[in-house]
Amino acid sequence: MKMKRIIVLGLWLACVGIAHAVDILKVKDVQITSGESVTLSVELSNETKNFMGWQCDISLPEGLTLELKANGKPAAKLGERFAETESSRLASGDYRFIATSMDGESIPGTSGILFSVTLKADASLAFGTKLTGIVKNIEFNTQDNQKIAFDNVSFIITTPSDENHNDGEGLQIPDVNITASESHPINILLNNSATNLMGWQCDISLPEGLTLELKANGKPAAKLGERFAETESSSRLASGDYRFIATSMDGESIPGTSGTLFSVTLIADASLAAGTKLTGIVKNIEFNTQDNQKITFDNVTFTIYIVNTVAKVGDVNGDGNINIADAVCIVNYVVGKPNTAFNEAASDVNDDGKVTLADAVEVIKICIGEP
Repeated sequence: MKMKRIIVLGLWLACVGIAHAVDILKVKDVQITSGESVTLSVELSNETKNFMGWQCDISLPEGLTLELKANGKPAAKLGERFAETESSRLASGDYRFIATSMDGESIPGTSGILFSVTLKADASLAFGTKLTGIVKNIEFNTQDNQKIAFDNVSFIITTPSDENHNDGEGLQIPDVNITASESHPINILLNNSATNLMGWQCDISLPEGLTLELKANGKPAAKLGERFAETESSSRLASGDYRFIATSMDGESIPGTSGTLFSVTLIADASLAAGTKLTGIVKNIEFNTQDNQKITFDNVTFTIYIVNTVAKVGDVNGDGNINIADAVCIVNYVVGKPNTAFNEAASDVNDDGKVTLADAVEVIKICIGEP
């Protein structure tokens, strides 16, 4: 009887082991600001060792899209788990991704990023929004031509709720990530319950090191959004602030109750250090109604983060030059001995989605001036 119990226990433990020997596709939840973009990574943890190809569809709710390539197909960056891919936009609006090994090799490893895409949020998405995306029609093929299907995987997309933003009625401005010496669009959004707003004005105040793009006449450049289509004027005040005024010339009200009111282009000075956090203010906000009433809104603040410059491809050690030392860094990385200064973002020189000795060869070609 004791031996029988041991055998039964052994079988039970074996069953538990089998139950846990599973392949899992997962997508981490993301937070995104309206009008901005964020990386969405699809990860694979697999017990099956002979996966050779896969396909899946990504379905997104309204207000969210994926970045497309110049040919109109979804852009994807394969992770360290795989190196060949194809993509398309389906008639349903979903995005399909297919990948296979061209040399018949299996997907390496047992965990890590399978591929990444860039998720883009429409400027009209309100703060505090919670949406769900789905990865579906997930199929993997093995080296012996077996097909393995996965259950759908859902992930949550949220927009931040910031006490610095008016989440109810009024203007909203998404926070901004910008690189020193670069420019970035800012969308000024309006949520309104009043349906008879006909004109508005506001001032934008920026800290030192940040300016707005100007037109040829020296006035601030602005682009009216889908919320307003009539005349707009702007000026640079003596205080250094930027004033914007718009009104309907035909007496019509501002259409809708949410969306982009107008956009401007923010420019960061080259002297701003990465990691700097600055605050902009939209103030003196006034709206006029069709019956000549004036409605004022509280000031709205937004945060500007100065982020690191994009690494120059080939400058693997980050010293500002591309030379043989960068090739050595890549070789050390490939053999499992990465240098402290190794910059992976700059090391995929041939842009194939992975870091290999082929990238070191490309660096050497750059050094000797070979195309």
